[in-house]
Amino acid sequence: MVLIAGGLALSPACSTDQVEGCQKDTDCATGRICEAGACTWASGGSSGMSCVETGQTCSVNRDCCNFQDEAGFCVNGTCADACSMDTDCQSGCCAPLVSGQRACAPSAICQQACVEAGESCSVNADCCNFRDGMGFCVDGICADTCDQNMPEECLSTCCAELEGGDFACAPFELCL
Repeated sequence: MVLIAGGLALSPACSTDQVEGCQKDTDCATGRICEAGACTWASGGSSGMSCVETGQTCSVNRDCCNFQDEAGFCVNGTCADACSMDTDCQSGCCAPLVSGQRACAPSAICQQACVEAGESCSVNADCCNFRDGMGFCVDGICADTCDQNMPEECLSTCCAELEGGDFACAPFELCL
C-alpha cells in the first residue's frame, strides 16, 4: 500500500507478541502459532522476516504484526496501524491510502492544506474530499465520489467509473 502524501514516521502502538491459553495453532490468530500454551508470532513474513511492530521497517504488508492481526499495513516501508478517524492515532492523523483504507500518519500529513471539489489538484491527497473518503483527484480536478446508479448527485449528471472500480463525478462528455 502507498500513502498518497509523504512518508511516514509513525508513533508506537500497542501490540502484544503473546496471548496465553492456546492448545493448538488454530486457537491463535492468523500468522501465529501455539508454543508452550501461548500464541506467538510465526517467523517468515512473505519477505522472509519475522513480523515487526508498528513504526518498524517492512517490505510488504505481511511483515507487519498489525497486518497479521488485520489492524495495519506496510506503508512506504514502515508498519502503520489502521485507523478510521484521527482520534484513533497518537499523532491525531488518520490518513487515506490509495486502497481506500486509512493508516496512522505523522500529524503534518493531515495539516497540509487541501482544495475543494472543482479546484485543481496533482494527487488525491490535495483534495479535502479525498481526505474525508468522499473524493478523488481526477484529471487534475478534485471530484466528489458518486453512486453509479444516481448520476444526478453530480452537477454534470455524469458519474464515471475510475480505475479500481470507484466512481466520481466527471465532465458530462465522459458519460456520452
